[in-house]
Amino acid sequence: MFWVRVMAAVTAILLMAMMIGVSGQSQPSTLPATYTDPSLYHVTTFTVLTLLIGIAVSWLHPLIGLFGSVLWSLGFGAGDEFYQSSVPGRDASVSDLGLDYLGTTIGMLVLIPTLWFASKYEAIKRRGR
Repeated sequence: MFWVRVMAAVTAILLMAMMIGVSGQSQPSTLPATYTDPSLYHVTTFTVLTLLIGIAVSWLHPLIGLFGSVLWSLGFGAGDEFYQSSVPGRDASVSDLGLDYLGTTIGMLVLIPTLWFASKYEAIKRRGR
């Protein structure tokens, strides 16, 4: 389980770096042909970010993993929108922030049973030793 948490932390850091890189572009890069709605990207990335952070810090306690990941994702979303407001050609959007928060909420709803099952697995594994 240790390496799962390490990989989740590394992946979360890389995802946040990618998000900052995209936010810092004055003109968004060429979008794929299947691109239809930017809300899909906001919701998906913040769902994944919440899950990764929750898994990475859940070794402290499952509730710390849950609330820590939610607080971090919400703060990162607000900081990302603030950063976008300073980039020429970009602006901060309340609707984007709402979509970030929606993604964080979905991530939280997936993270609750994930951390619960992981804690039960860890307890069974410890008893079996």
